[in-house]
Amino acid sequence: MTSEVDICNLAMADIGSTAVISSLGESSVEAKYCNIFYEAARDALLEEYEWPFAHRKVELASTGTPPQQWLFQYAYPNNTIACRRIWQLDRQAAPLPFELIASDDLQSRLIVTDTATASMMVTSKVTLPTLFPPKFIEALHFKLASMLAMPITKKRTMRSDMLEAYARALTSAATSSLNQQVGALPRDPDWITGRG
Repeated sequence: MTSEVDICNLAMADIGSTAVISSLGESSVEAKYCNIFYEAARDALLEEYEWPFAHRKVELASTGTPPQQWLFQYAYPNNTIACRRIWQLDRQAAPLPFELIASDDLQSRLIVTDTATASMMVTSKVTLPTLFPPKFIEALHFKLASMLAMPITKKRTMRSDMLEAYARALTSAATSSLNQQVGALPRDPDWITGRG
C-alpha cells in the first residue's frame, strides 16, 4: 500500500535526489518541501480530471438569496475539489447551467442555478493514498517532482522535464480511468424516434 511518504520518495527519485525520507514530520530539507507541496500537488491533480475514485453525488444546501439572474443559491460542498455538473436522473439530458460565485463577504464559494433541490456531481478531496489507482500515483509523483525540482535541485530544466513527464502521466492516467468504466449509450434524437 502506497503512502504519502512513498509518493514523496518517488518524486524525489524522479528529480535525481538520493535522499529518502521516512516521515513527513522529520526535519530534513526534503521532508520540509514535501510538506509544503504535497497537498497542493494532490489537489491540483484531483481537479484536473473527473477521477472515478473521487467522484460522488452530494446534496446541495440552500443558502441566502441568489443574484437576480439565478433562482437558487447553494453552499459549496465541503471536501470538494471541483463541481462537475448538476445531477440528473436522465444522464443523457442536456447539462443544467450553474455558476460558481463568491459570497458577498468574499469568505466562501457558492453555487447558483435555476434548479430547485439540486444535487451536484463533484470530485471529492480524497486524501488517502490507498484509494489512489497506480496511474494516478504515477501522475501525482511527477506533479510533485515538478514542484520539488527548483527548491531541491535548483535546475529549471529539471522542472520542465518533470512537467512534461507529468503531462504524459496525466494523459495515461485519464485514459486508464476511462477504460475502466462504461458510459450510457447515446440516445436516438427525437427526429429519428418520432418517424414511426
